Amino acid sequence: MRDPGTQGKFVDTAFGLYRARVLDATDPESRLRLLVDVPDIAASGPVWALPCVPRGDVTLPAIGATVWVAYERGERDHPVWLGALP
Repeated sequence: MRDPGTQGKFVDTAFGLYRARVLDATDPESRLRLLVDVPDIAASGPVWALPCVPRGDVTLPAIGATVWVAYERGERDHPVWLGALP
């Protein structure tokens, strides 16, 4: 989102990849989302992140696992998980 008072600069955005910890892998909407905590985006609190993984047999990361999270268009209310770290 852009704030007219910032001369067109993005505010409250989160571009790039962030490490997140999986808090829950049981999506109440059955959409393969993960409930994650992203420490670098402290104000957000836990969020449900949509998957960005190949179709087919998807193995969800375990609770406590670390995953990569990005934000669609940099918007913090549109998190996407991209995969688990070893």
